[in-house]
Amino acid sequence: MQGQSFAIVGAGLAGRLLAWQLLRKGRPVTLVESRDRQGRTSAGLTAAAMIAPYTEAALKDGIVRDIGVASMELWPKIIADLEKCTAVPIYYRALGTLVVAHGSDREDWCGFNSMAASKLGESSFQRLDRQCIRVLEPGLAERFAEASYFPDEAVLSNHQLYQALNEALEKYGVDWLENHPVSCLSEVWQSGRFDWVIDCRGLGAFNESSGVCGISQADLRGVRGELIRVYAPEVNIRRTIRLIHPRYPLYVAPHGNHVYVIGATEIESDAMHDVTVRSALELLSALYIVHSGFAEARILSMEANCRPAYPDNMPRVRVCGRTVSVNGLYRHGYLFAPALLADVQNYIDGDIGRIRFGQLFESFNADVKDENYG
Repeated sequence: MQGQSFAIVGAGLAGRLLAWQLLRKGRPVTLVESRDRQGRTSAGLTAAAMIAPYTEAALKDGIVRDIGVASMELWPKIIADLEKCTAVPIYYRALGTLVVAHGSDREDWCGFNSMAASKLGESSFQRLDRQCIRVLEPGLAERFAEASYFPDEAVLSNHQLYQALNEALEKYGVDWLENHPVSCLSEVWQSGRFDWVIDCRGLGAFNESSGVCGISQADLRGVRGELIRVYAPEVNIRRTIRLIHPRYPLYVAPHGNHVYVIGATEIESDAMHDVTVRSALELLSALYIVHSGFAEARILSMEANCRPAYPDNMPRVRVCGRTVSVNGLYRHGYLFAPALLADVQNYIDGDIGRIRFGQLFESFNADVKDENYG
């Protein structure tokens, strides 16, 4: 595959990460993006960037844990390579997740633990009392008497990651085609410039039905998420915190230098308006009762975006010869992307036997005759 040229349509998390990985292998890449190259509106920047295979799998069926664990194994090398390439430090900590609840919600917390034990096994987490909480996160011991500790989870700074990816892409000579919206992949193929077209448009691919390969995306939908980014110098939480709550299950993700990302909302809507008053009030109220130090925190930003999802909220790699679609990462971009993109590269290389999550691949090759995959 050396020397073959690639068009990656959509420069979100998956598109940027795949472009950099291909460029490092000496493969020419053109990144086609509907907006500018900075990616400020990317859903990957409106995220807590948690790599939480166990706490997510406790709430879902399927292969969430397996994909997440595979990504956990890949992230440290990805980050180390990016830091070496760009000298941009990327905050990454694999210190685990604490799941807590207030006394009035203890029944829900116990229910979460039961699901986790049933799906993941008792050894996947530890139940902590107040004394143990004080050892791990002293600032939480005042308000929580119990916690569940999932040690094998991580979090990273998505802003620093994007900065490093942007610099790495420029260093490796990516060909940017920005402010160039694509409504149909046939537009890209008709240029005659590319051997492969990789579609990473997210919701931008909605209703795609290319005349070249017939990959349909009519089953995509948008799931709105809202978060608040704060600077809290009086808070020293090092691990991701999940608050079990009947109305707003909150997460607090540390991003380094006393910056925290707080989120909870998961709204079945593709509306792109600003954060609502209701969401802001619920997030901030819940945040204060997690740690009193957040009362003096400064709000850096309130952000909202829509994530692409299929009906089962699991990603898909839809392939049709030399057209590959990577989509439906839902709110799990950082949990799924490294493992999924490793499989995409195995497909590109013709190394089908090394694809680990083939159940996520869908073929649209029926009417396409390709010399390698038709």
